[in-house]
Amino acid sequence: MLLPDRDDTYSALRYEEAGFVLLAPGLDDALSASTQRLIDLVGLNRIKGRDGYSGNDDLWPRRKKAWQTAQRFLAKYLQGRCDIETVIELATAAGFWSVWMQVFSEQNAVQDALVAAFPGTRKTLF
Repeated sequence: MLLPDRDDTYSALRYEEAGFVLLAPGLDDALSASTQRLIDLVGLNRIKGRDGYSGNDDLWPRRKKAWQTAQRFLAKYLQGRCDIETVIELATAAGFWSVWMQVFSEQNAVQDALVAAFPGTRKTLF
């Protein structure tokens, strides 16, 4: 099983706008199976309308909200209406580092700042 404290889970997972977490495309069978076990263990696939979701589980809606916020601020960043510091403040307050990294995937300076801002991120992977 992949574990975030020892493995590169960022490359194995993909996040979508609706808050969904999926296997990244192109994984071999063994890595797909290991990543799916992680998804199942921590409930990354627990979303409204799927088995295992309860109204008390707020991870999915919080992840969805983080995606929406990141998208709004990506547009502002690209328009020059906010700076990297603002993005980092929002990201660290909201959490969901992987969501922010994916939304800002084409903004290397923002990604570098996200890697630096979140404690425990293995900097050698980026």
